[in-house]
Amino acid sequence: MQIYTDELDFNLTRITLCKCMKMLGEKLKTVRKVLQKINLVKLIDDMEHDQELADRLEEVNVEIIEESERREMCQKAKAACVQTICDHLCDFLHKLPDSSYEEWIMKLHPDNTSDSRCRENGKIDHRFFVEESDHRLIWNDNMETLAASSTNRNIYDNRKVSPRYKHCAASIEQN
Repeated sequence: MQIYTDELDFNLTRITLCKCMKMLGEKLKTVRKVLQKINLVKLIDDMEHDQELADRLEEVNVEIIEESERREMCQKAKAACVQTICDHLCDFLHKLPDSSYEEWIMKLHPDNTSDSRCRENGKIDHRFFVEESDHRLIWNDNMETLAASSTNRNIYDNRKVSPRYKHCAASIEQN
């Protein structure tokens, strides 16, 4: 009988152990499901954050493209203006080859010589004499080109216009 009792105890222990294992397995499944939900929530949160970042990057990209297009339009407009000025200068020098920078500016921009005293004295707006004046630079480049193709360079070199002001800033410094 002792063997039977031991065998019964063993079977009961084995059954209890199996039940415990089954319960533990179910608990592990529950824990796994909870962990998956937690991971899924974290994954969704990460994806939402990534989408927000992607949306912001798209906005920045659109802004960069628009700014690039604006800059290109400005460059094209400036190039067209410079070309118009160059064309005017060539035409002006063809008609009046011995004219001065001031005479050209008065012809190109009569609005800058609307004051009768300016016209009489041949004076033009001081901004045409700043160091970075496009008009002055175009004039001087043209005089350099004409001097290079002339037998007497001095005629054109002497007509170059030196800057009278360092910058076109509010506080203008004279050279």
